[in-house]
Amino acid sequence: RAAASGAAEALSSLQLCGSGHHFLGISSEGLSGIVSSKGNTDTHLTLELSPRPPSGTADAALSEACNAAMRGAAPVVVDVGEAEVDAAFDELVGALAARVQSGETAARCLAGVRFRVSSPSAWAKGKQLIERVAGAVKARQRTGEGGGGAVGKGGEPPDNLRISGVRPLLPPACLLEEQPRAAVHERTVRGGRAELQRILSGETDRLLALVGPALVDDPSTCLELAARLAGLADEVKSEVLVVMRVQLLAKAGAAWPGILKDPAKDASYKINDGLRTSRRLLLQVNQMGVPTASDFGDTVTPQYFADLLSWASVNAQSEMLRELVSGLSMPAGLRAAASGAAEALSSLQLCGSGHHFLGISSEGLSGIVSSKGNTDTHLTLELSPRPPSGTADAALSEACNAAMRGAAPVVVDVGEAEVDAAFDELVGALAARVQSGETAARCLAGVRFRVSSPSAWAKGKQAIGLN
Repeated sequence: RAAASGAAEALSSLQLCGSGHHFLGISSEGLSGIVSSKGNTDTHLTLELSPRPPSGTADAALSEACNAAMRGAAPVVVDVGEAEVDAAFDELVGALAARVQSGETAARCLAGVRFRVSSPSAWAKGKQLIERVAGAVKARQRTGEGGGGAVGKGGEPPDNLRISGVRPLLPPACLLEEQPRAAVHERTVRGGRAELQRILSGETDRLLALVGPALVDDPSTCLELAARLAGLADEVKSEVLVVMRVQLLAKAGAAWPGILKDPAKDASYKINDGLRTSRRLLLQVNQMGVPTASDFGDTVTPQYFADLLSWASVNAQSEMLRELVSGLSMPAGLRAAASGAAEALSSLQLCGSGHHFLGISSEGLSGIVSSKGNTDTHLTLELSPRPPSGTADAALSEACNAAMRGAAPVVVDVGEAEVDAAFDELVGALAARVQSGETAARCLAGVRFRVSSPSAWAKGKQAIGLN
């Protein structure tokens, strides 16, 4: 499911679903486990025409959705809204039926329609929609092959058809007993969280600097960077809170999923070993007095090392992860592109109230988690694609204004040292805005960037020093 404007990104996600993956889940007995999937090719896009197209533009909006799906050779189901509520509902239904009946190439990707009927009085419109679409399909006398593989063999249960196995997952309580935190770790974590809360609330004029490799490849290299950060953090402690971002999982689609999922780098997916390696690394960084941060992509992983993190980050577009943030014990950032700041702001507000979601207990049993709400939150805005040369200040201004509209603190992601061409310019523009003290810059709570090699350290150190 995606907005029509986000069809390109959704298409890449669709392709990833076709191959097997390894992830954390639960068994039918309610025990946590490592799930291995086979891949699912019976997938499609569900495109939401949001905001609803103005009167007279429904056909153009449908054309955009069809063309997006055509580019990725993917079937698409179009969401036309709610009967008796959305003003464009009737026009969208008419345009959809006309396109289906035409039989044109661009309309062959249309696999269906989705809409909502919330009251008995709206049923007449819902029935009319189904009848119009059925009539359109009959009129074009559609011929085509149906999908396959989803129903399984005769007599086969209709569940877990694409799961190749569920292996035992180490319960969180066992890992915490194997690798317990000591008083020195607790001091680092508590201190980091407390200072972050002061920064986000505006009690202090300090800035947050989230620094770390794009992905932890070698723990020893990561610890070398942590040692350098420990020294620098002491030098700039009056102005900047330095937190090390320990990225344990790669972005979806990467050749290697990261040290948490495949620590041996041989596609063996010894996730239990990965959890041990990850927690050990976080303990070592905290031992140096450097607060740690990481990104979460599910509701299971936090149980294994959330007690060692001073900060966390999630994708602002995920409803499941927004609910997770509402229960996290540490400050958290909702990550979004600067262009998606408005949607991310509404997600930020939802994190402040309690939620109920599915997760696991420290004993590894599935459970219904009830959260209290987390108000120690902020936006993490990624200036992506990176602004062209000479436009860094304008890009930062856009990010600041978006945060100002929602009265929310913002951490700006300026990319990777020695990799992103705009890195130096963005850091300079950010430092200038902070120093100016202008109202629009008061929402700037910090900066996030990546340093993936010892040679890039000089740029990273300079970025922290400037700010």
